[in-house]
Amino acid sequence: MTYTVDLSEYFRKIYFGFPEKDFNLVAAFISHVENHGLQGWKGLTKSSALVPLDYPDREERIALAKEFNLWHSHIGYPLWTPPRDGSSYPYTSDWVIHYQHFPSKDRIRIVDYRHHDPFNLPTRADMK
Repeated sequence: MTYTVDLSEYFRKIYFGFPEKDFNLVAAFISHVENHGLQGWKGLTKSSALVPLDYPDREERIALAKEFNLWHSHIGYPLWTPPRDGSSYPYTSDWVIHYQHFPSKDRIRIVDYRHHDPFNLPTRADMK
């Protein structure tokens, strides 16, 4: 299944100023999603509404993630880390790409790119 990939206004502004390595990693993600959908992406991909129990603002994060259909995928920056169990999928990395996932429309909108730890969601303004 292929997807359409859009960029939020915020992400469009920052993306074209990325260092080459970051730019290429995001471009590889976009290409994969446009040609294969989200299945088979090397990095761990999951709903951002799956918030750990120990986050003090857990309910607010879940509500924001659900309201905007927020997901995130590990992008491979600065490098890929293989799964601890020795399997071949999925890999993780220090940085993730945040996006709105619209499965009924086979579309995502990339809204941010940031370090995974601490895990902060994009702001409402980032999603315009």
